Amino acid sequence: MNDLPSDLPRCEGTTLSSSAGNPAGAGTGQAAPGNGHERRGRGTPSIWRHRPFVVLWLARIVSVTGGMASMMAMQWWVLDVTGSAQAMAALGALFTVVVAAVSLPAGVWVDRLHRGRLFLALELARGVLMAALAAALFSGRATIPLVFTLLALDAAAMALFMPLSTAIWPELIPTAQLTAANALVAAGENVGRIAGPALGGMLAARHAGWAAVADAVSYLLSAVAVLLAGALGWSRPARPAAGTPVAAGVTPTRSSFREEVLSGLRVVFGRQDLAAFFILVSFLNLTFGAAFVLIPVLGRDVLQAGPQGLGWLQAAMAAGGLAAGALAGWRSIPASTPLFMGLLLAEAGLMGALGWFPTLAVNCGLLFLVGAANALVNTLALTALQWMIPAELRGRVFGLLFTFAMVLQPLGQLAGGALADRFPLPYVFAGAGLSVVAVLAVAWVRAPELRDIVERARQAGGIVEAGNGSPTATPVHG
Repeated sequence: MNDLPSDLPRCEGTTLSSSAGNPAGAGTGQAAPGNGHERRGRGTPSIWRHRPFVVLWLARIVSVTGGMASMMAMQWWVLDVTGSAQAMAALGALFTVVVAAVSLPAGVWVDRLHRGRLFLALELARGVLMAALAAALFSGRATIPLVFTLLALDAAAMALFMPLSTAIWPELIPTAQLTAANALVAAGENVGRIAGPALGGMLAARHAGWAAVADAVSYLLSAVAVLLAGALGWSRPARPAAGTPVAAGVTPTRSSFREEVLSGLRVVFGRQDLAAFFILVSFLNLTFGAAFVLIPVLGRDVLQAGPQGLGWLQAAMAAGGLAAGALAGWRSIPASTPLFMGLLLAEAGLMGALGWFPTLAVNCGLLFLVGAANALVNTLALTALQWMIPAELRGRVFGLLFTFAMVLQPLGQLAGGALADRFPLPYVFAGAGLSVVAVLAVAWVRAPELRDIVERARQAGGIVEAGNGSPTATPVHG
């Protein structure tokens, strides 16, 4: 989860059907066949046979492409209109602040509302916002305050979408195929991240409004995909009766919004294994954020490669993520703690080698491998969390995760920039890599529950139980 959050992804109190339009158990709180926690056997259909997943996956590629295109075009428009790099940077800061502020309460709404209807409403609302932005741009009435207001509303909708989409995938497909699904989602988003800026540049060269039109159309297509996935027929998840103890003592009542926010905190920090894993993931967001923001400095100051060289460096990392995600989705990787920790160590080592070799090709190769390892680490971490968190709490927990990520990543980026101003860049990359290795070593010694965290998650199968003496539910003491 080193690059969380993305325009995700990634990807909740609602049990969704594995077959479009006719969810078994609708209205009864029972899960539909095919989205339970069975192990995959010979009779389990291919992931490509799950129509809801396939249509939403394709729609996600389209919407990420449209979103990246419009964001690139709007950054260019702001820079062109104001002539101020600070104003352009403020656009990115606005997104971060809004998502960080909204993600935690957004997670509660994801758990309260019917997820299929919320999904549809969000896609339509974001399409309307982008259509309004296009109209303002084409009419010549676009002003900086108006553009920033529309994009702030879109960021708020994104804050709702992020925990919603992350919580939905486990409900659409069998649990045994969740790792492959998450890998394919990540690969699809990398396609959008590669194609989107190129499309945005071509459209912005004609008029920035066309990029907003493309984004609006992408949301309309996504809304159609939500309907084709049978979202309006998805059943709600079974909510335990008030007073029923679940997830380290959380009582799933809907008595107050504040209580439901606190229940998300308790489900994370009320278990040693989940709390330790959550803290580890948050640290990775901080550390890798500090390193990844320095790639432009690597291209300009160390490699002296110019803008074209920077493009190759960034494309190499995206291509690595795309290749690894596609491979892991096509041939499902075995989810295990040794693989997760090994990939983290490999990513840290590869990142620490950046800048020590003065050739563009070598650093592109390193970033390709970093991107591949990062994609697989993200996939395994996300899958483990989805397995460990019950459906009725996923929105809150992932809302909390995205809140942490949106706060810690910018802090890491600021720290990385400050360090790069004071020390040679290769030493900064090496320091970031060594800090990851050191934290993993400390976690291995001080948090023994992390030594088999993925296996614990697989055993949980997406259900968190407390007080049963099993290794998947270890309450925090003291």
